[in-house]
Amino acid sequence: MRTFLREHFSLYLTSEDHGNELEKNTSRPLDFLLPKFLALFNHKSKPVRLLAIDSISRLIPLQPKCMVDNINNFMAGFFYLSQFEDSDTNIKLITVFMKLCDTRRSIEVVEHYLPQIVQFMIVCMSSTNKDVALYSSEFWRLLSEYDQIAVDCVTPNLRPLISTLLNNMKYGQEELTEIGCITEDAHIPDNISSYNTVYGIGQDDDDEDNQGWNVRRCSSEALDYICRPFNKGFFEEFMPQVQAGLQSQDWAVLEASLMGLGCISIGQYHAIKPSLGSMIQYLFELTAHDNPLIRSCSCWVLSRYNKWILYHRDNNTNYFNKLVEILLTRVKDKNKEVQKTACIALADICDESLDHIKPYSETILIIFAEAFKYFQKKNLQLLMRSIGAVSRALGSTFADKKYVDVIVPPMLKCWDEVADDSPDIFPIFDCFLNIAKAMGKQFAPYSAPIFQRCLKLIENYLKELDHAMRTNDEPPDNSFAILPIDMLSGLLRSIGSDLGTLIDQSNFMTLLVELMKNVDYYVDQSKFALVGDMARFVPDRLYPLVNDIFPILLTGTNSMCQYIDTTHNALWAIGEMAVAFSKEKKSTKPTRLPLTIFRRDIKERLLYTVFSRSRRFNRNSSSIIGKDSLGLPSSSDRVTVSIKRDTQTILYFTPKLR
Repeated sequence: MRTFLREHFSLYLTSEDHGNELEKNTSRPLDFLLPKFLALFNHKSKPVRLLAIDSISRLIPLQPKCMVDNINNFMAGFFYLSQFEDSDTNIKLITVFMKLCDTRRSIEVVEHYLPQIVQFMIVCMSSTNKDVALYSSEFWRLLSEYDQIAVDCVTPNLRPLISTLLNNMKYGQEELTEIGCITEDAHIPDNISSYNTVYGIGQDDDDEDNQGWNVRRCSSEALDYICRPFNKGFFEEFMPQVQAGLQSQDWAVLEASLMGLGCISIGQYHAIKPSLGSMIQYLFELTAHDNPLIRSCSCWVLSRYNKWILYHRDNNTNYFNKLVEILLTRVKDKNKEVQKTACIALADICDESLDHIKPYSETILIIFAEAFKYFQKKNLQLLMRSIGAVSRALGSTFADKKYVDVIVPPMLKCWDEVADDSPDIFPIFDCFLNIAKAMGKQFAPYSAPIFQRCLKLIENYLKELDHAMRTNDEPPDNSFAILPIDMLSGLLRSIGSDLGTLIDQSNFMTLLVELMKNVDYYVDQSKFALVGDMARFVPDRLYPLVNDIFPILLTGTNSMCQYIDTTHNALWAIGEMAVAFSKEKKSTKPTRLPLTIFRRDIKERLLYTVFSRSRRFNRNSSSIIGKDSLGLPSSSDRVTVSIKRDTQTILYFTPKLR
């Protein structure tokens, strides 16, 4: 057996490492290997069968002619293995079927077998093995991309599919144990490993890494996506099951049914719209339910239909006013999960409603300011996100004293209390970025402590990086450099040249030189943007360093194949420097930009930048890098088609911050 496994493992490695070469080889070795692997499906040894599945799975993306021509035999083999009801085998088969459905070309090859694949996935979602249930739930998002093909193969299995998804969206006993207290727990400090409730798609991307994926979350995503291709038929099968769940005395069934209503808000909006008036009123009532998880889920579902609530008027009922009042009440809830969902819902509504939220903004900020006193650590992070959303909605109006005096002091207090090495400072950075952008020049009185903290974090990062390089240790988390750099860019864009005084009174320029010397493509993206912003707003501070910085920016243009945003920011900064220093008499050694930046596979946005920067250099660069030394083309066929230009202006781009 060992010899047998060793020989076939060699075949597996061959298929893994040399699949492309095997398929292109004129002697067609795969015509020999694939039937060998297929024959091993009948082997009595499970490890051998798994190795055979893996070997074929590795080759599926290549769509070998032998497999396409004999797809019936391969599918028969896969379905034969599915009868073993073995978790390891099922996980391998799920991977195989997802690869077979990964492209339109491949799914057309197996289209005849899709109903059977759908049935297999439904069975797997009911598995007691968490991994099998989890992986099979991910299939539906992939399938939903194929519109009518998805409708045709899912329709015969709609009832069991919806039933399985709703059942998997219920809380299990293990999850409830992890949640612990589901009554009044707002006064209990967070446990770092504590469980977080998740509702559907896009509720809380910031907290995604901490929560991880589970069957409940994957099932909600599956429902969200698989309902989208259906113009009719899905809702008619879905609603009877949900209505039965809404009448259940089991709160977990009720909560899962509510969650289902939220998940179909995009894909089946056309079908549920006539019923939304009565449904919204029902959800308003449930936000006061005795069970906090019902309250929390109701808030989330309401946020999913916020556009209807915003614009709909029925018998003079102001649904939007009622929604804001309810969510603000739930922010003050005694349960942390309800607080969390209400905060996220308010942030989403602020981003959607913009001007409509302005009349409520002062009240919202007053309640948010109070929340600093009783929110625990995790919800404080979400509170920052919500404050940022309010500032985006208010724009320059946020600078009004009645807003600033309410919310900025508790934020600064929280800012001071967070340790320099704590990730808890990240959401505060993000929030201050939004506020600075909204307030503009009027943010200047609050900029000094933020500016100084940014420099301190960057200095700490550089020291830790130097130590790691000297001792061969793990490098520090580059987020502690990226976010402060982005904040400095935000300050420059907000208060402009007023930041020059703070720069002069600090070691900012020394740190900038040190930053520029260290290569980390993700940090580079932010620091190149910072250089461009300095060229725009404080060029006189940057000019003495042009000889040191410019060659590094040139190096940054070579990274575009893997790091498009880094290259974009390097080119953008070069263009800003060319304009800023065009009137200076001093020049550097002539330099030629690498022509690799004109490759045809560059993304469209980068091509815009290349084109606009090259034109800027043609006009402005002679004094900083030498006249006629760039060798840049004045146009490119692809770019010329895309760029809009009038007699005076070329389209210019600002860097995208992290």
